[in-house]
Amino acid sequence: MQPVIVSDRDTGKRALRVMRWPGISTINAKAETLLERPLWKQPFLKCRCLVPASGYYEWQKAPSGEEVHSYAIITTEANELGAPVQDRMPVILHSADYDRWLSELSPEQPPVDLLRPMPADEMKAWPVSKDVGNVRNNDPSLCVPV
Repeated sequence: MQPVIVSDRDTGKRALRVMRWPGISTINAKAETLLERPLWKQPFLKCRCLVPASGYYEWQKAPSGEEVHSYAIITTEANELGAPVQDRMPVILHSADYDRWLSELSPEQPPVDLLRPMPADEMKAWPVSKDVGNVRNNDPSLCVPV
């Protein structure tokens, strides 16, 4: 269970909710096929959220449980910084796009233009300990460069 930011349906203001990740049966959704896949089309059109994060790792798929409010990370092709490690990366939004992303005002015109790689010059990357690959490890030292 992790905190995510949603648009409150009554007030239209941002609200913090706790949701399960991974959602449904997968942890990620490909940006290129969101509108083609029945599993992702309606959630993308009607109930987007923001996942607060200051970084990300490549992680192994975890088993899903009972049906609860959940979310998935949308991925896109990797930028020049991430491509040497993995061919995909999470879609990362600029703060100026948050309100538009959370808006439900125009489901006929979803914000597909935001489903792009973050420019590499706006990111940093460094190697970390292999301990990050074990889900039992969960402390700030995992982010320390090695």
